[in-house]
Amino acid sequence: MVTIGRRIASDGTVSYRVRVRILGEPLRTRTLKRKTDAIAWANAIESDIGRGTSAPTSADRAAR
Repeated sequence: MVTIGRRIASDGTVSYRVRVRILGEPLRTRTLKRKTDAIAWANAIESDIGRGTSAPTSADRAAR
């Protein structure tokens, strides 16, 4: 399941937070400046998880 939320900073800039949640997989979150980039990233992560070639999560990168 993909959720895209619009965020407005105190200086007025807009960004989009993407959350990809799939049962049995860790939550993946990323903040991007453009909504089209957010949608493309979410679709790429979903397809990677479906193929079994998912990208590492933030927790995985921190453990290295």
